[in-house]
Amino acid sequence: MPGPRLQADRIVQRQSAHARSAILRVVIYLRISKDKTGDEHGVINQRGDAERLSASRGYQVRTVYCDNDISAFSGAPAMRR
Repeated sequence: MPGPRLQADRIVQRQSAHARSAILRVVIYLRISKDKTGDEHGVINQRGDAERLSASRGYQVRTVYCDNDISAFSGAPAMRR
């Protein structure tokens, strides 16, 4: 029968393996305060960047909130919907 130290090491190894396999779920928030042309070009670029970053880190994107042409002083209305 293994000693207490060996058992503790095995528990830590199992916990570490579980932590590595856990998927972190994230929310992406996009905002541009002024979209003069109305084509959403800025938030489209932000979304691509955020999704690439999330994928490179192994994150799962759950929701994307977007406030296009919304001032920061408005308090992120998309996330209150």
